Amino acid sequence: MITNEKKKQIVLKNVIKSDDKPVKYQEITINSENPEDMSFSDYFANDEAKVIYKENRTEIRKLEAAFEDEAYTEQEALASYKSLEE
Repeated sequence: MITNEKKKQIVLKNVIKSDDKPVKYQEITINSENPEDMSFSDYFANDEAKVIYKENRTEIRKLEAAFEDEAYTEQEALASYKSLEE
């Protein structure tokens, strides 16, 4: 028997830049079927970006946290919508 299973996900991406050069990338994926299932990943653009991060970590951490807050808001909205469907 041949079947397929479709899944929907919401993917939020963020690029933190310094002087218009990428420093750090963030990606958060929310499972649309189960909004409680959320995965986070982040990485530096390159080795130079690690130095820029270290020099500006307070400001960059604020931007990282703000992006994560946006993802949690999206997750809560999707969870509320899913509960209305049930």
